[in-house]
Amino acid sequence: MLLDELFDRPRTRDRHGNAPLRNERESFLAHMRTEGTSIRNVQIASSVLLHIVRILQLDVLRVVSTETVKDAVNTWVGSTELEGGHRRTENSKNVFRAIILRFLRFHGALIQADASPSFAGQMLDEFLSAMKEKGLAATTISTQASELRSFLRWLSDRADTVASTSVTDIDDYFHYRRLSRSLSSIATEASALRSFFVYLEDKGQCDPYISSSIKVGTVPRKTAPSAPSWSEVRRMLALSVKDTNDSRRGVHERRMQAMLLFCSVYGFRTSEVCRLRLADFAWRQGAFTVTRSKNGRVQRFPIIEELQAKLENYLAVRPRCASELLFVTIRPPFRQVKPGLLSMETNKRFGILGIYPPRQGAHALRHACASELLRSGASLPQLADFLGHRGVSTVSRYAKHDAKSLEVVANFSLGDVL
Repeated sequence: MLLDELFDRPRTRDRHGNAPLRNERESFLAHMRTEGTSIRNVQIASSVLLHIVRILQLDVLRVVSTETVKDAVNTWVGSTELEGGHRRTENSKNVFRAIILRFLRFHGALIQADASPSFAGQMLDEFLSAMKEKGLAATTISTQASELRSFLRWLSDRADTVASTSVTDIDDYFHYRRLSRSLSSIATEASALRSFFVYLEDKGQCDPYISSSIKVGTVPRKTAPSAPSWSEVRRMLALSVKDTNDSRRGVHERRMQAMLLFCSVYGFRTSEVCRLRLADFAWRQGAFTVTRSKNGRVQRFPIIEELQAKLENYLAVRPRCASELLFVTIRPPFRQVKPGLLSMETNKRFGILGIYPPRQGAHALRHACASELLRSGASLPQLADFLGHRGVSTVSRYAKHDAKSLEVVANFSLGDVL
């Protein structure tokens, strides 16, 4: 086991091996090694993790908010258990914070939000942990956390506990929110609140029937998403941002050209692109697989000629590292590329071309792909399958109410479109 390899002294090995979350800690430390982190820094991280599980009382892994992390860091800094009586420096504090955040993110157990309320904070953390156990996607949990924090901040000014929440409170809150939010945003918030109160009702922590008073309706869409045209997308894909004298810039450009192709031609979500692994590609068969973010389904796609050329171009300069990920950062430690980078690069490249579509970011490329597939004759069930949706209701908005686009085309092959 990795912990046995890191430490020579039996007492040290026992202390690290017998602490809670051994499997979770070892998998994270092994991940650090694949990123190129030195043995010494992995040993430091292992020691920090012992403090983390003790301060947060992590007998089992649960969802933790950034506010809870902040409190844990302050507790660690203020503790008197320092060896040799030395004071903890600002640098050691930053290292502690960085490791705890990376550990929680690695296991999908961190909820990022600003100004997390202390009001019912533990209750909220327990709810988010329950949602994680039910298999909800990390992005869905993060969205619910943000919506619920807004509600709890508002509620803290008029109630002593969540248990005293009334139907009148719910009505007043949504009346207040309608002054500044769109109908679609309110529908998203209502869904989060209803799930939260269903959870509290099941645990007997609030009055019954609160959840039933929260009406979650479907907000009609009058128009299809305002995606860039397919010709604009092709112009963006053909753009090559000129390399500078910095060799890392050349690696970055080759990486981005391949990643944006996945978003555009295959319609992948940014999270799906960033999670692609080298082992997902069967080069001799000319195919690869992707695990969908929303439903966890594994799908197989052909490697088209354009993609193969871009990938070969990137792999020729990809940093040499033990990471199983296809796309990694340019500088060590080599880790997963952040999905937000794709949106930033998409907007940047459209801006260079003087193209400013109403819908911004890399997700606009997914919408453009969907619209192009419909224009090419794909049916809604085929489109839903291609994009990794559970059903046709989500993709129906791409149809622009054009009846001809909804006709089922016999023997249609998405491979022909690709």
